Amino acid sequence: MLLVKAEYKNIATEKLAEILSDHVELGFRVWMYNKRIYAIFRLSSISSLRILTEKFRELRIKFNFYRIEEVSEL
Repeated sequence: MLLVKAEYKNIATEKLAEILSDHVELGFRVWMYNKRIYAIFRLSSISSLRILTEKFRELRIKFNFYRIEEVSEL
């Protein structure tokens, strides 16, 4: 299981939450601070992260992953 922390630009919080709800595990968080959107979410594998990354690129969403770490499933 991966825990991902990321920053986004050019997207509304509602739209990001909608995209994440289709691709990540339950219990993600999305918030806005200083006109930037941040999110913390869990993914099951690196391949899931690649699929999500391609989705962001396809939609031309600017993003930056701050931390990706492997965590145990709880």
